[in-house]
Amino acid sequence: MRRLWLCVLIVSAGCRQSFDEMWKKRGGIEIEYRLLCPESARHQSSCADVLRRRFEMAEFKYVQVSASGPDRLLLRLVEEKPERIELFRELARRVGRVEFFRVADKATHEAWSKDWSGGSAPPEPPVGFLVLPNDKPMSGEYGYLSREYLLVGREPVLVSSDIRMAVAEDSKFDQRWVVSVKFTDDGERRIDSATQELYRQTPRGLIAVVIDGVILSKPTIQSEKLGGQASISGRWGRQEAEAFAIVIRSGYLPCTLGTLEKGNPMPGRPVAERMVPPSGK
Repeated sequence: MRRLWLCVLIVSAGCRQSFDEMWKKRGGIEIEYRLLCPESARHQSSCADVLRRRFEMAEFKYVQVSASGPDRLLLRLVEEKPERIELFRELARRVGRVEFFRVADKATHEAWSKDWSGGSAPPEPPVGFLVLPNDKPMSGEYGYLSREYLLVGREPVLVSSDIRMAVAEDSKFDQRWVVSVKFTDDGERRIDSATQELYRQTPRGLIAVVIDGVILSKPTIQSEKLGGQASISGRWGRQEAEAFAIVIRSGYLPCTLGTLEKGNPMPGRPVAERMVPPSGK
């Protein structure tokens, strides 16, 4: 079988020679990932395209994405500062699937968890709902969200394609950064329909902001409409927020990147990673 090579370079005209020259002169980091999805070969090109967009947005000058096998991608970055190398890793290992879910109301949670004391596997969710790990237990009037898991509506209110812009910004309230997003027209209509309903709940309802299946935050809805925009908080510093904004803008990877250990998928963990020294002038 002939080996398929897919190469995406983010450099100027004559890029192949320029990258090879810089790689030889300066060396850099080389990371290999396996595509952890069915029909991975079919998604290889799409994954490379998403990574290319991310690296362009992050303004990496000399970077190469190539297929190192039918289900693998090899990423090379010419030597950069340590913080830039960490950004490179972060952009590669995140799938970037963003979803907004309605958090189930108090009555639904109490009925679901009435015979569950916590500290064990949660009960099966009622029809139309999903169970997710709780990012931060709550108390007081939101004591029904004090356990390790919570319920959200099965169908997301918004998905990644409903976000038309994402930028990292200083939160202005502490030393943390947030990602401010603006919705498409259709996304704005759907989120406003959900927030009108959640705002009228007692206590007021919440929206769970989920990335790659993990709840980042679940803000309480304080008005009937969001005005087409929102801020996503995740306890980030500046670079982490900027990376997350790039991941949202670039679109999500059709496959999770990672490796296999004893047949078990390990998302985000590379098959191999090494620093390559310069090989000549």
